[in-house]
Amino acid sequence: MKHKYTARIIFIFFLVIVMAGCSGMYKNEGTNKPNVTDVSFKNSHGQSGTEIMKQLLENEEEVKNVRAVNFDKELLIAAEIDHMDRFRLKEIEQKLREKVQKQYPDYKVIISTDKKIFLELEQLENKMRTENLSKKKVEKEMNRIKNLSKETT
Repeated sequence: MKHKYTARIIFIFFLVIVMAGCSGMYKNEGTNKPNVTDVSFKNSHGQSGTEIMKQLLENEEEVKNVRAVNFDKELLIAAEIDHMDRFRLKEIEQKLREKVQKQYPDYKVIISTDKKIFLELEQLENKMRTENLSKKKVEKEMNRIKNLSKETT
């Protein structure tokens, strides 16, 4: 009699452990939205350039994360691409550029999938949020990042 109860308790304990372990397995499924951050220097257009661009790029399945800064009709975008899609970087860059340029034909659009550019834009965004950067400093930083994006390794 004691053996039956012990077996049942062990079985229930095992079942609870399995159920608890499997409960979080599919928790983030369906929420594979990229983490898009946008920063715009206060000009006559405000955040409008990066807001619409964010909506455009959120739907792309290859894009994991996006950083964007706009200043004086220039839109500098860095996209982090899923690992398996890195074989098609040029194709993805072109597709993203066409999407943004179709929406903003009067903006100069620079898109990069380079990790270094992504990190540099992230740092610029953080500086723009935390520090009160002058227009000249923002322009200098954007020019530095654009020059980095033109370099080939």
